[in-house]
Amino acid sequence: MQTENEKNSIAVNKFEFILSAVEKTRAERGINPTSELKLEGSCFGARGGEMANMFWVQLVHTTNGAGEWGMLKDPVILKDLYDYVSSLDT
Repeated sequence: MQTENEKNSIAVNKFEFILSAVEKTRAERGINPTSELKLEGSCFGARGGEMANMFWVQLVHTTNGAGEWGMLKDPVILKDLYDYVSSLDT
């Protein structure tokens, strides 16, 4: 069984991995994020579903800490997004 410190350390590593991928994507595509929440299309039509929408629409285009960034405090969302971003070639 994991201790609370181990769980927190894993969460921090996953968050940092996602943050790194977001920043790399922004740099490669010349994206300047804003603080406004972005409108996203249907998750059913998006390749990668909800996690694709969260990464490509919300996080990449929204200033760190604004918009949907708070959702990453949920361990299930953090894990699912980490798994999605890990599958990308970023």
